[in-house]
Amino acid sequence: MKYHHTHIQKSTVETTQKCVVSSSMPLWEVISFIDLNTTAYILVVDDAGKLEGIVETEEVLRRLGVWNSVERNRWSEMPIQSMLKWKLSLNSDREQTQLAAAKFPEDCMTVTNHAGLVALVTDDDVYVSWETVKNSLSQALTDHVTGLPNRAVFDRRLSEEYARAQRDNTSLAVVLIDVDHFKTVNDQYGHSVGDLTLQLIAEGLQKHLRSYDVLARYGGDEFAAICTACGPDEIEIPIRRIQAGIRSAFAKTSVALPEITLSIGAATIHKMDESHTPSELVELADMCLYRAKGNGRACAFK
Repeated sequence: MKYHHTHIQKSTVETTQKCVVSSSMPLWEVISFIDLNTTAYILVVDDAGKLEGIVETEEVLRRLGVWNSVERNRWSEMPIQSMLKWKLSLNSDREQTQLAAAKFPEDCMTVTNHAGLVALVTDDDVYVSWETVKNSLSQALTDHVTGLPNRAVFDRRLSEEYARAQRDNTSLAVVLIDVDHFKTVNDQYGHSVGDLTLQLIAEGLQKHLRSYDVLARYGGDEFAAICTACGPDEIEIPIRRIQAGIRSAFAKTSVALPEITLSIGAATIHKMDESHTPSELVELADMCLYRAKGNGRACAFK
């Protein structure tokens, strides 16, 4: 199976190549490398030329257009790999290396539905629409209650950010967030109120964390965040933002909801070396979370 963007047209290999960038390329270089007016999707490949995923040009422009100048500058320096919501895994090296040079024959059959093009079928291959693949991947890797990335996405992004922090010798922090006594909310108010509670918490956390922080639903009543370039003397900043997020989460809702508090555990690594692993950083944050729960909950340990 091959993946290709939905703008299907006869084009030269040279034109197609302009839509392919290295995963390590920073966003400022990406926007100078491609024609933003004609490119809807950007193919992201690793150092060996194998496809890692697809990023929508519109999303790149949105990130580089955030109102906060600090966040905007930070985004411009981040590699496009950090924008991959999903990583693709193709079946053969031949498909991966020849993807950028793909041409469509004139005598192909189109497969469509109410949403538009689904696939192109030729005598010897099938080209699948990215829109179709994207929807399937989104359902598999997005938490259906909160709309946040799920645990699988968090684990992948943590590995990527950990490797980047090692290369750049920068700090990295993991924050684990537990909703206190959430089982009681479900038991007393019902699962619909429980789902609404999780949705409001997710919205509040997203609003108060930086746009390039990675927020995910870690599982059950637990959320997790990856905060890049966050040293030991700065970890208090995302903690305060998370606490502000929970205070604002329920301020505007007209639904009668129980009072919600959070227990927070945070860990950061400043001196990056190969003796540590991403999972150990999560374990350190989990130990701090355990201490917060043991200290009466509704507090943070770091």
